[in-house]
Amino acid sequence: MVYIPIFVEENAGIHRRNEPVTVGIPLPKGLLTRESLLILQDLQGNKLPLQMASLARWPDESTKWVLLDFQISVEAYKTLELQLFLGTERPNSNDMKTIVLDEGLDFLKVDTQAATFFLNKKIFNLFDRVVIHGKDVLPESGSGIVLKDVSGQTYEPVIENLVLETEGALRTTIKIEGRFQSLAQDAFCEFFSRLSFYANSALVKVEFTILNSKAAEHPGGLWDLGDPGSVFFKDLSLNLRMR
Repeated sequence: MVYIPIFVEENAGIHRRNEPVTVGIPLPKGLLTRESLLILQDLQGNKLPLQMASLARWPDESTKWVLLDFQISVEAYKTLELQLFLGTERPNSNDMKTIVLDEGLDFLKVDTQAATFFLNKKIFNLFDRVVIHGKDVLPESGSGIVLKDVSGQTYEPVIENLVLETEGALRTTIKIEGRFQSLAQDAFCEFFSRLSFYANSALVKVEFTILNSKAAEHPGGLWDLGDPGSVFFKDLSLNLRMR
């Protein structure tokens, strides 16, 4: 059996339990077709639940790059070796807890079985509520994302688009797009964020990007800071209060 070895190294001194891992793997032409699939197992032959997505394909439509999501347990400062090989039967995942989404008029609820997250669909405060073991871990106010310009004017992140980018048994990713807006509804710049939730875990990966879509002007061909069309902000803060 030909397999691709995957090594996961723990170098932070933490005993990892069901730690989410996301990794991209290049594959040779013709190996992984739409009819075949990949199997991931440890050295003892135990098969791991695996979430797969094709990122790029060869001209014959076989997978060129595959994105894998799985969860592993590894001791501190240890290295875990896994084996990825071509198979025909997925590991039994009937007992695998999955991620459940529930959408309301002004909220989106994400239940990973280990925690429940409530997202506001109008203002991006990261989370309106987080419930773990039946208890709210965030107070009712005080959390949010605030941008401040050089004059002291503050802007809040108004959501314009919310997309379910990836929905899987092990990882679900939500992309949020919008703009920073003042109380007078003056727009300052745009933003987008990706929130990745993992099955049976209270861990959330947050990626946040601000961007300026205005065309910059460069008089005389000189590229200087503060050219017309640029924006200048003093502070961007993520405030997350805990009980």
